[in-house]
Amino acid sequence: MAPTPTGATLLTNLRRALIELHYDRVDNAIQIAKDSLQRKGQRSSTGINFTRIARLANPDDLDAIRNSYELAIPALVNGRRFDEQVFYWSIGFAPRDYAKAAVDYAGLLIEMGNADRAAKYIADVESFIAQVPRMDWWGYGILDAELAAVQGNRDAALDALEAAIDAGWMERWWFNEKYNPNLASLHGDPRYEALFKRLTNKAAEQLALYRAGSSQ
Repeated sequence: MAPTPTGATLLTNLRRALIELHYDRVDNAIQIAKDSLQRKGQRSSTGINFTRIARLANPDDLDAIRNSYELAIPALVNGRRFDEQVFYWSIGFAPRDYAKAAVDYAGLLIEMGNADRAAKYIADVESFIAQVPRMDWWGYGILDAELAAVQGNRDAALDALEAAIDAGWMERWWFNEKYNPNLASLHGDPRYEALFKRLTNKAAEQLALYRAGSSQ
């Protein structure tokens, strides 16, 4: 039986997986994610990230990906809306984590030709976005851009992404640029590339300032 990992262990594994991805060691990251998903004690915050990484192994196997989300994020299929799950938040089910997973799940359902079922999850995410700020600790970040993208609304997705960047969003920007499944339809768009170029430049500027400060 796989040992029950602590929250710290799961977060350490997530950091390891992200480092592997950052250096383009995708297979290593996938293996870390798969191993972590097989352990008990999973929390929704790590579960959604590990599931996003693990799906890189077989991105076209939509049935398997859907099943992996249902196993890692049980809240997706327990019949409750995100705002009905307050009881679960104390044990790892935070509303933003559910909303992130719900966008992924809706995108999968749409890709599989089940837009009617996806509508429930889209409505859930829209409700979440309407109730929280973009940039708070549990804010919606770029979920509006992701939601527009999975529904095929390219211009709306790019507008929302630009609004997020203008507001100061940078959360794991490099991961979202390359590996966020909900933004995949925007890859290659000149506007998309220009927006993330802004973040690349901003990160380089911040690193230069940090190094300058450290050398003094």
